[in-house]
Amino acid sequence: MAELGSIFVALIFVYYGFYIIPLLFNKNRRIGIQRVNTEISKLRKIPVKNIEEQKKFLNLRYPKTIGRFKWSQKVLTSILFRLFLFILCLRGLLYAFAYFNLTIPLWFGILFMVVFPIIVNLLLEKFGVEKGSMLVFFR
Repeated sequence: MAELGSIFVALIFVYYGFYIIPLLFNKNRRIGIQRVNTEISKLRKIPVKNIEEQKKFLNLRYPKTIGRFKWSQKVLTSILFRLFLFILCLRGLLYAFAYFNLTIPLWFGILFMVVFPIIVNLLLEKFGVEKGSMLVFFR
């Protein structure tokens, strides 16, 4: 049985792997996010916005989905496949930790869960992909 710190570290690595790897390899999505972030930055610099600018800001910040969500077999299989891949990667990483006899204590796992997302967020912000920084909570 793996230690709890190892499980925390493996969960963070797998979660961010599923979040960042598609973002790195999908250029259209990355460019779209950068475009939306620059437009939001321009609108944030305006101290008093008129109604049209407020609507544009809200539509960029919280885009509306078109239509209603409907369950289908395709959606269900996609969710189950992603869940299977997530569990498979998690078990593989825990197996690698055990194979290399790497035991991570609980305090380091918790510290890693706090610090690693901040570092990733700083890197994404440097490349213009992510704007919502978690460092606001530490100011």
